Amino acid sequence: MSKTRYRATTWLTAFALLTPLPALSADFTREQVAEQLAALPNGGRINLAGKSLGGLDLSRLDFTGGDLHGADLSGTNLFAAKFQDANLSGANLSGASMGIMNVIRADLTDANLTGADLHQADFIGANLAGANLTGANAAGTNFEAAEIKDAIGLESVKSLDRKGAR
Repeated sequence: MSKTRYRATTWLTAFALLTPLPALSADFTREQVAEQLAALPNGGRINLAGKSLGGLDLSRLDFTGGDLHGADLSGTNLFAAKFQDANLSGANLSGASMGIMNVIRADLTDANLTGADLHQADFIGANLAGANLTGANAAGTNFEAAEIKDAIGLESVKSLDRKGAR
């Protein structure tokens, strides 16, 4: 293989690996999720259990009390979203952007948060028993009264402050 062709192939491979792919397999669009949330009666709870929402921009949406257990939220933008009292048990949140997210008292039992960006999120009173946090970024994240002692990969979490966690 010539040097020119090798360089072009290497560049294209690197470009392909660094370019995010659109969410081709998501069950809904952001607009559809936002419409479902808006249509809920006051105090209603959305049910997206087992649904694929990977790669979507769901930033700043309110999923309070929602059922998203087993949902695929991998690579999803959840910046400043609200999941207070939500069921995210067994959900795939790997690589998700979860900065400044409200997950107060949420159930994240056995959730996959590998490589997720959790900076400045509020996990107060959340249950993360069995959750995989390998390689997550937890700079400024509040885990007060959160159940994290049985979480997986805590030793690799960047900037983890266990103050007040159980």
